[in-house]
Amino acid sequence: MAADGRRSSKVFKAMNRPLTILGAERRLFFVALISGGAIFSLLHSLLGGIGLFVVGVIVARIATRHDVEILRVLERKGHIRHVEEGLRYVYLPAVERETAKQSAIQRLISTFFDGSAEKVVGALLGGEGARLSEEELERIAQLLAKARKDGPR
Repeated sequence: MAADGRRSSKVFKAMNRPLTILGAERRLFFVALISGGAIFSLLHSLLGGIGLFVVGVIVARIATRHDVEILRVLERKGHIRHVEEGLRYVYLPAVERETAKQSAIQRLISTFFDGSAEKVVGALLGGEGARLSEEELERIAQLLAKARKDGPR
């Protein structure tokens, strides 16, 4: 401090010296410089968050629209059916579980085993046969005996 009680620092003198920049004083100019970075950072984060939210909403709408289209295609092909419960649709399988199971097994046998049941049993009893328990082998033997008794298909 100076002898007369005034501050003599260069910063203090610069802050108190009037300077007009587009009608604002130097103090307001310094405040704007200091807070400008913080405001820019805040706006940048806010706009980024809003952009991310909008992209999320768009993706969710597209995904939801495609789900409905997939359900319509499956219903048209006869794989599923729907029942109206109030204001919503409940989708159910169009075929019984046993029918679907038999169809899947037939496709598996025709695709991987050339339609041969012998190749299927050979695959089960070959390398994988070591994993079958005595009980499982006994049940397979009973199924084979029943198939022989019922005759060829």
